[in-house]
Amino acid sequence: MSNYVAPARFLKSFTCPHSDCGTFAQQIWQSNPVDFSEGRTLGDSYPLATGICQFCGKPSIWLAEKMIHPSTTSAPPAHPDMPDDALKDYSEAAEVVACSPRAAAALLRLSVQRLCVHLGGDGKNLNDDIGQLVAEKRLHPTIQQSLDVVRVIGNGMVHPGQIADDSAKTVSKLFGLINVVVNQTISAEKEVQAQFEDLPEDKKLQIQKRDAASGLT
Repeated sequence: MSNYVAPARFLKSFTCPHSDCGTFAQQIWQSNPVDFSEGRTLGDSYPLATGICQFCGKPSIWLAEKMIHPSTTSAPPAHPDMPDDALKDYSEAAEVVACSPRAAAALLRLSVQRLCVHLGGDGKNLNDDIGQLVAEKRLHPTIQQSLDVVRVIGNGMVHPGQIADDSAKTVSKLFGLINVVVNQTISAEKEVQAQFEDLPEDKKLQIQKRDAASGLT
């Protein structure tokens, strides 16, 4: 997921949008104008472009700036350690981001709110939960900033005009931030716990006795 690059017309390399590939690979482009003027008074011509993935050989087809094949999301896949309730909102956001960045931003904000519950928040108010987790020193500053970015942009997208940047481009970055949060909190904790469990039993017992004597348990 760290190598994920959203597909874009004429980009030299990106993550293949085909679900059975998903590889970051070079794209070879062909471009031809397609005339849709039959039966119309204005002879409109639209640029059709095809990018061929150099890993799987399958095409992505673009009409102007919009990818029309395959009909898939431009969002990166969810981190495998994402909790199920947060994953549900993340996945729904990925399905709608192409047609409604505002809806996707709102869903991602909800996904973060559910994620904060797993980190120790009560789930009533996202801003309060982030503040509580910071006060209790459960969050690294970069994780706090990532959560606040999703919170602020999610709120701003509901009120047009508050986010000045291109909405689709802005929202696409939020998916990656949520994956970073999961990786550096839930996944990191799982990895540390697994390493601890691999210690010899006598060493773990010594640590438990030390912590008990220090009042840490």
